[in-house]
Amino acid sequence: MMRCAAIAVLLLSTAQVCVGGKFSKFTTCEDCVAAGYGWSASKGKCGGYSTKTCAAAAITEPAAGPAGITLVICQTTAGVLGFEIHPEWAPLGAARFLELVRSNYFKDVSFYRAVPKFLAQFGISGSKAMNEKWSDMPIKDDPSIGIPVKKGTLSFAGKGPDTRTSKLFIPFAASDSLGKAAWETPIGRIARQPRRLLRDSFKTLDSIHRGYGDIKPFGRGPDTDKLEAEGNAYLKKSFPRVDYIKSCAIKN
Repeated sequence: MMRCAAIAVLLLSTAQVCVGGKFSKFTTCEDCVAAGYGWSASKGKCGGYSTKTCAAAAITEPAAGPAGITLVICQTTAGVLGFEIHPEWAPLGAARFLELVRSNYFKDVSFYRAVPKFLAQFGISGSKAMNEKWSDMPIKDDPSIGIPVKKGTLSFAGKGPDTRTSKLFIPFAASDSLGKAAWETPIGRIARQPRRLLRDSFKTLDSIHRGYGDIKPFGRGPDTDKLEAEGNAYLKKSFPRVDYIKSCAIKN
């Protein structure tokens, strides 16, 4: 979420304040900024800046705030995905994800599980050696602090306590069944800034191919054992429309 005090100063320095009218329904900074407008700190009201002005100002917003939030940009075959990683939510999980990014793990990594109205899952490498390396290095669970699992949050997938390795999921919608296990506590979410990245990332999430349904044995989708053993060649032959993460990079 945009840091309201910082953005107010920035916006006030680039445009005049226009308060009231259709903007009066936004009574908090968060609601105002989420709608694409600027918040007037001096008046305590939503200012009627154009969307273009707000977007331009938001692009200059730092990627990492005082809490140590890290911006990660992933290029995928469905479009761009930007994530803000929150170590205060799950320090061990956040550190592992950033370690994977720095290790260039997410190169041609598939969304091998994409279930409509449920989730997109990724994190099995196309390289058997890479899978074997990281599967032998599970991390301990982070205590849940109650961050809800919503559309666009990022969490690790696990098989039980202390089993997180490299597999993660992004919900397509809020879910009552996800996030209750300690290993599923969110480590981040789709980036809120810049506004253009927020819009494009949700568009990408909605574009991920989900026609194959759930993985075996729950559905007719890919067999993860075969994927881990045979790599992406298995998917390209049997599930050619699966989308992939081409690369991820830290952008702070």
